[in-house]
Amino acid sequence: MSELHAYSTCSGLIRFGADLPKDALPLARGHAPHVRLLIERNAEPAGSAATFSVPDMAGAQSIQDKLRALEAFRRLLSEKRSAAISQGFKTDVAVTYFLPI
Repeated sequence: MSELHAYSTCSGLIRFGADLPKDALPLARGHAPHVRLLIERNAEPAGSAATFSVPDMAGAQSIQDKLRALEAFRRLLSEKRSAAISQGFKTDVAVTYFLPI
């Protein structure tokens, strides 16, 4: 099984990778197809069909607003993951949280 990380840049753009870069804002990790499905179904399209962003993060004017958008998106991902599990979908995805300092 290949593990994949989904993370955001400070601009709100969502990236995927086998490793988590030092300056990344983590979103989720787990089985690659499940991580992609969770992100792609809940993120905002950002330009091309294969590019996504954290909802409301790109247009945020302050760091606090960006963090609020990031945390709201993580909560949404967690709720969607929980709903899928309660409906019998077997998923190997963990939504990644951190507390800003």
